[in-house]
Amino acid sequence: MTNPSFPSNSDELVRLIQDAASGAIAPEMFLRLFRETHEVLERAGRVRYASKEQARLIWDVLWDMEYCSPDPSKEARPGDWHTADHLMKTVKHTAEKLAKL
Repeated sequence: MTNPSFPSNSDELVRLIQDAASGAIAPEMFLRLFRETHEVLERAGRVRYASKEQARLIWDVLWDMEYCSPDPSKEARPGDWHTADHLMKTVKHTAEKLAKL
């Protein structure tokens, strides 16, 4: 539930997830823009989410981004890493869930 006295500033993150899920932006562009946008929001202060569920869903994407590699086989522990294709599955799943909130 959104608290009107504590407005969300996560709208741009949600929009980027929706755009990437629909194919409006390429995965590489999504990776760059989502990371940059989240970092800007964090530098401006605590990111305010519309709800705990929205926060959890956005953090699912952020977590997958942390372990996304162009070539997991070249990482020190390849089994801990995944490709952009895996990330985009998470993005699509997250977009579906966000649309239901």
